[in-house]
Amino acid sequence: MRNFRLPRRSFLKALGVSILLPSLDIMGRPGRASATPATSPRFVAFFPSLGMWGHGYDRTKNDASRYYELGPDDARLGIGAWHPAKAGALTATMPAHLEPFASLRQKMMIVSGLSTLPDDVDGSDVNHSLATTAWLTSAWRTSAQATATTANTPPDSIDQHIANAMGFTPGSTIVFNPSSLDGTEAQGGHAGYISSNSRLGGNHLVPKIGDPMKVFNQLFGKCTQSEPAAAAGLADDKSILDYVQGSVTSLQKKLGKDDKARVDSYLQNIRDVEKNLTAAAPSLCPSAPTYDPALSGGPLDWLATLRMMVDVTALALASDAMPIATIMTDTEANGDSAYSSRVAYASDFVGLSGQKITYHSNANDTHFDVVHAATDGNVQAIEEWFAYTRVAMNLAARLALKLDSMPAEPNGNTPLDNAVMLIGTCHGHSMDHKTHSLPTILLGGKNIGMHQGQYIAAPWNTDLGDFYYTMLQAMQISGANFNGRSNYLPGFFG
Repeated sequence: MRNFRLPRRSFLKALGVSILLPSLDIMGRPGRASATPATSPRFVAFFPSLGMWGHGYDRTKNDASRYYELGPDDARLGIGAWHPAKAGALTATMPAHLEPFASLRQKMMIVSGLSTLPDDVDGSDVNHSLATTAWLTSAWRTSAQATATTANTPPDSIDQHIANAMGFTPGSTIVFNPSSLDGTEAQGGHAGYISSNSRLGGNHLVPKIGDPMKVFNQLFGKCTQSEPAAAAGLADDKSILDYVQGSVTSLQKKLGKDDKARVDSYLQNIRDVEKNLTAAAPSLCPSAPTYDPALSGGPLDWLATLRMMVDVTALALASDAMPIATIMTDTEANGDSAYSSRVAYASDFVGLSGQKITYHSNANDTHFDVVHAATDGNVQAIEEWFAYTRVAMNLAARLALKLDSMPAEPNGNTPLDNAVMLIGTCHGHSMDHKTHSLPTILLGGKNIGMHQGQYIAAPWNTDLGDFYYTMLQAMQISGANFNGRSNYLPGFFG
């Protein structure tokens, strides 16, 4: 055996620094200021238009009393519809709106009690535009602040706050919405946008994308099956070992048999890590999704487009090609005669009659035709609202299930576990514009210590901005506050 001694510090410098640090560099993505590993923060927000039935739902009843009204200040708002009757571990019997997520309940956290405007007791001070703008920004604590002229230039939404912290070019993240409408109202705000970034200037609104194939082509269009690295925007397709092979070969000539075996084992571990990183993406060179159903120029194009948006978002998040996204299913207050066709085709909600629910009319103003008609005396309108909510929840579940079914990543978690998926609306009950106890559902979050499989009833009128600040802290996103909120709420993460 050759008499050769190598200081441990030099050995680690040769193999550790030279190998491990470049492995982060080549995992960078276009448009990002610095490289980020595959388990970096990933966030997606899903906003169903028309909100959700926020009053009571009792599945044990087989008559009109199944749907019951609650007072405007009733802390039980949403019971049975989008959250259980009691706080604690989620059971196999899911709230009505969340039944499509039954298989993912152990990766879900439901939160009630959150509000964007605590002083707006009866929901009379806000419209759809203001409430929509406030959902991801939690911009205003009082109605006076909300109705000020600054309401038209909201601060950073939480998705953009994360994107800015990660070094993305402002406005470069995915913001999907198949509707081209905005729907601003006299009090200010924007009913057609939920994503805003103050670095953009102007009205701060992040342009929304209506064509999901443009996003797919931008992220993966240069990809070929023979050159998978190009799909993910990697700096090149070399193994990290290619960069240090000469040094390693020289070092191995000086090592004894046992040390050489240890180095060979170490290098094999590096190869295994690289293999896992490649497997973690849903193929770095994915095939383009297809529209389902095929585009025809008819009313179902909306559904097909949203399904495509969901599928492209899943590919973007899982591959880390773009880890930040928002999806808005429509404009919050929009009315569209195509709703009836969409519900008849895509909803699986069965009402009191035992039949699959469809819309009763093709009114152009479906928002008022259904949401504002959903009262105790109009069960049909309530069930039609449930059916349309079911369409949106099936879309959200499609995204969550896709992320959870993709190969495990290097830390052993699925892409869903390594992401935070937020589903919610801007009204506790859209019929009367309440901003209390907003439907708030999170999936994933295992990588940041989210308390999964739980329904947590926060104190009534807990500031939504404080909840977002708490979530950002768990995601290790830097910043002293989120839009002025810096109150850490225990019990959700960690």
